[in-house]
Amino acid sequence: MSVHQSVLDRNSADLLNIINHQHLNHREVDWQGIYNAAYHHRLIPVLNQQIEQRESFPIPEEWRGIIQKKAARITFYHFQLIREMVKLNDCFNKNKLKALHLKGLLLSQKLFGDLSLRSTSDIDLLVSLSDLEGAEELLKAIGYKEQVYFSRRLNDWKWRHHHSTFISEEGLKVELHWRLHPGPGKEPSFQALWEQREMIIIAGNAFFMPGSDHLFQFLIMHGARHGWSRLRWLYDIHMLVLKYGQAFSYRGGFVPEHVYGSALKLSKDIFNTEVPDEFSGLLTSEKSVSLADQTHIYLAHQINLHDGKLPDWIQDHHQHYLKQIMPIRQRVVTWLSHFYPYPEDVNVIPLPRLLTPLYFPGKPLTWFLRKTMKSQ
Repeated sequence: MSVHQSVLDRNSADLLNIINHQHLNHREVDWQGIYNAAYHHRLIPVLNQQIEQRESFPIPEEWRGIIQKKAARITFYHFQLIREMVKLNDCFNKNKLKALHLKGLLLSQKLFGDLSLRSTSDIDLLVSLSDLEGAEELLKAIGYKEQVYFSRRLNDWKWRHHHSTFISEEGLKVELHWRLHPGPGKEPSFQALWEQREMIIIAGNAFFMPGSDHLFQFLIMHGARHGWSRLRWLYDIHMLVLKYGQAFSYRGGFVPEHVYGSALKLSKDIFNTEVPDEFSGLLTSEKSVSLADQTHIYLAHQINLHDGKLPDWIQDHHQHYLKQIMPIRQRVVTWLSHFYPYPEDVNVIPLPRLLTPLYFPGKPLTWFLRKTMKSQ
């Protein structure tokens, strides 16, 4: 039994066998299950590519057609996103606002040289915190509406959260980031990211994304925060190592070594990624192996961490897992951040803005009142 077969559910394991050019190990193949797994892991375009490249691949014509049609719909949607990206690019340039694209179609172009092979549902833009207000006002001016999901009554939103969400009149989503990840935590400044940016040309238009080292670090931390619950994120790592492996610095930066190691171990175990020999020690450290093992639960059960109805045992596991990602210093800072007032404290005892500083000495009282109200 291969490693990925012992980690994944049967349908996801079959999907991986197809992507890794391996034979399916049983006669009765559940194509509905494979399709569902590919959809969950956002790998429909890659599955379709593998099937199209192998004309004699043993798949019922009905399912060949279903997968082709779904991949075509994804490609059509990508064209809509490209048009919107060009529009946003022009608007930001005219208003002298700097923006970096995270993930999305630029990553698809970088990894595959093809916009259709990485399923993407939205546009992720990173701006500096100083440009955030201008960028948000610009989006509203061209017809976007904000989906408000956090309060800005206190300044904690600037580091507790990392993006706001906007929806266009056509239903396209833009996530406007001012941080790479939720805080508290250290990460590169926007200026550092901008100075090492990479330009990607699409349809004659120049777009910018973080340079390869910063991109690699961002994708590893992003995937780790989500427990690598979608194989697309691990496939990104696999493709980056495949294309640029020797060029990366696997140490330093803002990613703890055990997080690097767990990502590379999972990529090697699942996609047979060839990790450069000089970095193989990262994969075998006790902390890397332990962290990688903790993600198996998400893969084995096809867990969608964005599902608002997750069972308590999954939520408890994920909270524990997130703590394991953090270095000790970040755990301490995160613990201390709980003493900083929350927007919920404002709801418990509303005070005028001029009296906002009183929420700091009043934290024990608001904490007690919130707990009391919750228990009732």
